Amino acid sequence: MPRSNSAPPRLGYSPGDHCEEPAFTVSSILVVSRLLTLQDKKIPPETCIYVQDLPLIELSKIGNNETIFQHFPLLINELVDQRILNGWNNCVPAKVLPSTPNHIHQHTLCKWDFHFVVNNPIETLQAFCNSHLLVYGMDSEASSLTWSLSSLCNIGNLDVHREIHDHSGRGFRNNTLSLREIYEESLEENGRVLSASSLPCWTADFAHPLQSAVSIDIKAFQHTSVQTVHIFETEFYPTSATNFWCVATKGAIDRIKRHNLGVGTVVQVVCGRQLWYLFRRRGGDGRISTLKDWHPDYISNPSEWNADLVILEPGNALYIQPETLHAVVTLEHSIVRGQHFFTTATLSKTVSGWVGTCMRRVEIENTVYAQLRDVILRLMVYYSLARDSNDRDIPDMQTGEGLHDIIALGNLCVFLSALGTCTTLNDSKASSALHEARRVYFDMIYQLWGNYTLILLNLSDKPTHTYKELFHHPLASLDIADFAKSSALHFACSLILSARKAAGWRQLDIEHFENAVKSCLDFYFSTDVTDDLLNATVDRQLHFRHQILVWPKCRPLNVGVDIDKWVENVFREREQERMLYESVSMSA
Repeated sequence: MPRSNSAPPRLGYSPGDHCEEPAFTVSSILVVSRLLTLQDKKIPPETCIYVQDLPLIELSKIGNNETIFQHFPLLINELVDQRILNGWNNCVPAKVLPSTPNHIHQHTLCKWDFHFVVNNPIETLQAFCNSHLLVYGMDSEASSLTWSLSSLCNIGNLDVHREIHDHSGRGFRNNTLSLREIYEESLEENGRVLSASSLPCWTADFAHPLQSAVSIDIKAFQHTSVQTVHIFETEFYPTSATNFWCVATKGAIDRIKRHNLGVGTVVQVVCGRQLWYLFRRRGGDGRISTLKDWHPDYISNPSEWNADLVILEPGNALYIQPETLHAVVTLEHSIVRGQHFFTTATLSKTVSGWVGTCMRRVEIENTVYAQLRDVILRLMVYYSLARDSNDRDIPDMQTGEGLHDIIALGNLCVFLSALGTCTTLNDSKASSALHEARRVYFDMIYQLWGNYTLILLNLSDKPTHTYKELFHHPLASLDIADFAKSSALHFACSLILSARKAAGWRQLDIEHFENAVKSCLDFYFSTDVTDDLLNATVDRQLHFRHQILVWPKCRPLNVGVDIDKWVENVFREREQERMLYESVSMSA
């Protein structure tokens, strides 16, 4: 779209039911989006504008396989722009209870009140399975940080030189500057636009607002430290690998990227304001991840993507799902703190994100990789130790969803040594922890095998199924151990195919990697990958997903009641996926 020097078309909007301010333009806040074409379209104050209903992003190909978004500056005066910022988050759909017609699964970004999510952890986890969360209503006065040298001292030594990004002029340059120099540049009338991201935070009590409700990694670390001695590499929780600071001056635009190794992320602006873009595909069919999603850190098909926007400011926190492409525009000089975490709610996405990071060969410090790998292995051990408890953070392996999640994490543990060949890390100390994680995984599968069987409804990849099609679909009984073996075989095929694709843009000893994958498969499952299996796996998702019913062997199966009820639930889930697909497609 050609750049325009004239003011953009106006979209009238009033931020509240009783607001006496005149309607203002939402378009002027879209500092990195294409101009809106909704000329003079007035929106009643009581109408909720969903962010995904707006044409938000303009992507274009430049250079060698690099995609950026076009930059359109603010065109309205500063007073109007500030009013837009103050009302922008009203565009984000508020929490929708499952009992209402607009089910929360229809939205990829939802706004939740802080006091509600603290008192309702189960609903919070269910929401985070499908949506990013903007949590508001926290005490913005709790932080005394302002844009000043005294505030920057909380991050670290003001005079230590750190890697920074210079956004001034055309292009994106790396440099080294101190925090003091960044601050001094911000005071200059024509100072450079600078940012320093992922600055380590060594503070042990750097907790995020929903840590007890969402994070499982800290709990797993504490429990496994007591139960298992001299197995894991790290003695203390690796706060330096999970907690971070970011500093940016007004006008900084961070590149489109993902957070690595399948982590969920929470970010809080303690001073200033930032505009966050959370990218998503226009449509979908409910899959967690597919091989064709594993590209380097650029978007190969911009037309297939859209974005949700949110203004991040003091008093709210943004919870981002794993493997989310995102970009950040700094609207005011900002100090941001953040934390990476793992959660049971997005376990399969975490596995996909870990594999995707290894395939992209992102430059990760060996220490960070080793510490997060230790946390992942502790998760599996913790799930085993607490599997008989009523802990909501433990996947319910007596349900299809919980069993899928455990098998996904188990597959990662089985092939983690092979994935290590894609990195520069070669640490023999990980062997004891890796052996323990694999042992407890197979022990859980063995116990399930003795008590349960699977009823399998293997659906095709068509986006919708009628109830009649589901009800009359042939059923099959499957041994849980055989199901785990088939899942591992599928996972191995996916790894090999994705590595072959990755070899096209990065240096990778593909023969060595494939041999490592096949060696793990042969050692633990006594099977091998064939060309027929590889051909059958092309363009399918990473995880072996089927509609399964986990059924106790000691309980008779009433086909007329139990199967009927299960098929109804499957149909309901498919209908929700279809509604999500249609709502996202309409917004695109």
